Amino acid sequence: MDPSDYEDLRQELSEGPLRGRSFNSALQKKILDTASHSPRPQRQKRFPLAWAGGAFAMVAVFAIILFSGNIGTPMDPLNKTGSSNMANQAAMDTADENNYEDPLLQTAVLIGLRTDHPATETSHAYSDYRTVLIAPEDGQVVEASQGEGILMPYNQDFWMIEPVVEKNQGKEVQILSAAPAKRQDTEATVTSSEDDVPATETELPFSDEPVIVSEKLLFAGNRDVAIEQEAVTADRAEPLRLFWVKHIDQLTANRLPNIQPLLESHVPLSEIFPVPGQDTIVPSLGDIKESPSHWTIVRKPGRWTAQQVEYNNDQTSYEVKDLLQPLPREVVSHDKLGVAWEEIWQREPEALDAYSSPNKDLVAIVKEEGIAFYLNSTRLSNQPSLSLDFQPGESIVMVQWAASEGSPERWKQLTRDYLNTGVE
Repeated sequence: MDPSDYEDLRQELSEGPLRGRSFNSALQKKILDTASHSPRPQRQKRFPLAWAGGAFAMVAVFAIILFSGNIGTPMDPLNKTGSSNMANQAAMDTADENNYEDPLLQTAVLIGLRTDHPATETSHAYSDYRTVLIAPEDGQVVEASQGEGILMPYNQDFWMIEPVVEKNQGKEVQILSAAPAKRQDTEATVTSSEDDVPATETELPFSDEPVIVSEKLLFAGNRDVAIEQEAVTADRAEPLRLFWVKHIDQLTANRLPNIQPLLESHVPLSEIFPVPGQDTIVPSLGDIKESPSHWTIVRKPGRWTAQQVEYNNDQTSYEVKDLLQPLPREVVSHDKLGVAWEEIWQREPEALDAYSSPNKDLVAIVKEEGIAFYLNSTRLSNQPSLSLDFQPGESIVMVQWAASEGSPERWKQLTRDYLNTGVE
């Protein structure tokens, strides 16, 4: 449409009011012609508004960052959060380290250890034992004393569990014996060696009943011990493996290498976990499979556990079953781990087991190579106060705590008297 046509139309519309009820025919025709030749109006695009909104949002975000003090290159929110958490954790660790105070040590721990040796041409399998006392000294823990055998607290005093070695048909046989501990005579001189003392030779009786040829300690508690035996019969080529729990004074008799284990006294399982109507008589070899007396106590991470032993029909093999009931205080007086495993693994990632004192001031963390002792107050100390290395093949069979007032000093004195080697 020519621009002059718009000017003519404007001029006509400005000439006063319209006459009649509508436009005159000439004006109406001109309007219609103008409309028909005008380009179609286009829908307004909304993108400018969207871009404007996005720009406004970016300005708002920048303003928030500016006023919060975080001026500089923007950070990924997730990375920023992670870095903040790491910084906070580091600050908390530093604060804990600065605020940590050593506990007032009121605990000593007596640890029994066993080293196993395989059978040889001249000896059945045998074991060595030692006891170590860890006690407070000037605010720290030290190795106060150690010596051979297992020194076990019992009835307000100590008993000593030791292996007794004899010869049976040309081979050395080892059994266990227990008695009240005796003070060592440090001034006594050795007049003869083991090689100078003739070994007692004992003939294996020809019997269908098993006879002990090897015996080792698995656990020593408040009054009870768990033992594993190898026994042979006249008609059996392979040793029979037996498991028993005994009161410690059941090891005090004159035990000889030809002891028949089924004739000895044992602690039946029903005495520890009573079952109404269960018979507690000691079984013969024929019904050993159904015996409620064959059970043992083993160590699982963080606790001592009772296991029942079930034999197959000909007693050539067996399987053990964990018992869910916790051992009573008469068997294990303190067996509660007072530190979370997460904290233990933070200090010792290779930890296999752990023991904590009743006073919650000392934690013993067991690793493959030995034991690390950590002081404990509101948390574990940052570094171990003492480490005890294992000998090759050594394992723990006893952990006993002296936690009452005055008992650590008493234990330090008595163990130095009872054990045959001391630590100055």
